[in-house]
Amino acid sequence: FGSRSKWGRYLTLAGTVLVAVVLVAATLVPATALAAPTKTRYLVGFRGQPDVGLVRAFGGEIIHSYRIVPALAVRLPDAAAAALAANPRVAYVDEDGIMHAIGDTLPWGVDRIDADVVQAGGNSGSGVKVGILDTGIDLDHPDLHVAGGATFVDGTSAPDDDNGHGTHVAGTVAALANGTGVIGVAPAAALYAVKVLDSGGSGYISDIVAGIDWAVTNGMKVINMSFGGSSDDATLRAACDNAYAAGVLLVAAAGNSGNPAGKGDNVSYPARYSSVIAVAATDQSDKRASFSSTGPDVELAAPGVDILSTYYGGGYATASGTSMACPHVVGVAALVYYANAGYSNADVRNAMTSTAIDLGTAGRDTLYGYGLVYAPDAVGGGSSPPPSSGSLAVTVTTDKSSYVMGETVTITVTVVDENGAAVGDASVHLDIVTASGKTRTADGTTGTDGTAVFSYKTKVPDGKGTYTVTATASKSGYTSASATTSFTVQ
Repeated sequence: FGSRSKWGRYLTLAGTVLVAVVLVAATLVPATALAAPTKTRYLVGFRGQPDVGLVRAFGGEIIHSYRIVPALAVRLPDAAAAALAANPRVAYVDEDGIMHAIGDTLPWGVDRIDADVVQAGGNSGSGVKVGILDTGIDLDHPDLHVAGGATFVDGTSAPDDDNGHGTHVAGTVAALANGTGVIGVAPAAALYAVKVLDSGGSGYISDIVAGIDWAVTNGMKVINMSFGGSSDDATLRAACDNAYAAGVLLVAAAGNSGNPAGKGDNVSYPARYSSVIAVAATDQSDKRASFSSTGPDVELAAPGVDILSTYYGGGYATASGTSMACPHVVGVAALVYYANAGYSNADVRNAMTSTAIDLGTAGRDTLYGYGLVYAPDAVGGGSSPPPSSGSLAVTVTTDKSSYVMGETVTITVTVVDENGAAVGDASVHLDIVTASGKTRTADGTTGTDGTAVFSYKTKVPDGKGTYTVTATASKSGYTSASATTSFTVQ
């Protein structure tokens, strides 16, 4: 028993000593040794075969290697990034950027007439039949659903677009709310492609009349005619008048024959006919586009400058013209039909003209007609904002003029109107051109005090030297404005 007791004491003492050593050791380890250096994700490009060993020699960790590019995705201490970039075997060291899923882009025209407000209330024009009489529609475009159609152009067998114009028009009316691309005024409307114009954008009146005839026979509620000519035609006039009498709402582009002074009577046919709504074009400041035709037949105005929409070939494009203004009105008509099932075409027409935002001379005039079409009031729920034609002024400042690499720059953008009053809810786009020539961007919105604040952390890959910051502010009803400042990074 004595030896057993001895070993028992030994083990106990040994355990005590071991614990003591561990505790002492723990108290002697510097706290900084427990914290690993901060590492940032970078993409490292090589002039030849990627060198994993080189990256690791600089304290880097490999995330990905690739077959298709001579590069490595790594985690690297910030302090080592510049040193690695200086190695002759390295082509570049770029901070690993972040991309985001792209949702529907709200084109400014759809936003200006507040169609998105109506959509948010549950009205997207679902099922309302809209005939697009044009060059056809891209039948395979991922942002469009074409419910049917027909072609009346010689040498074609389907109403597929071979020009792009018709697809652009169709997108403004009803580009889908599908989380990609753009969104139209009435994204759930039933689009019908009625091809009456050829690949050059021209068409015979006889083909157009055939298209109108098809629209009546196939129950279209509203048709879009973004085309025109300078001469009256008895058959076309009769077709439009009879289609209107049959209950179809006809909407046409007023034409692009206007002049900067807004003088003269130059509205195109068929927009000149009393059975057709003639649509003029406005810009982001609610001013008539200089090309927009004028005259007593102008009935409504709608956005028609720099309009982003779908395009043939599955793409997107920006275009200007009364052709682009016309589908905004057609889309609103679809929303009105959906909200008011018992409305006739005359009722829908009156709903849009009587609630339009009056622009220009009070009352109906030769530039804007009754004014800018406004979706919430036309469908019967909302109030028109007063027309605005103000201008914005922008200032952009940084909290310091010079920074040490790794510091954060605070950028303040202030937006006021022409009277110096703060402008809230203005969109602000920021471009930061770094010393290395890269452009970093950010977007924000001003608060009620007219300011938007951004933060930018300086990084080694962006380089030392002068940085330029440009802020651009915009808001519907105002002329956009920009301002620039600069700072240095040492």
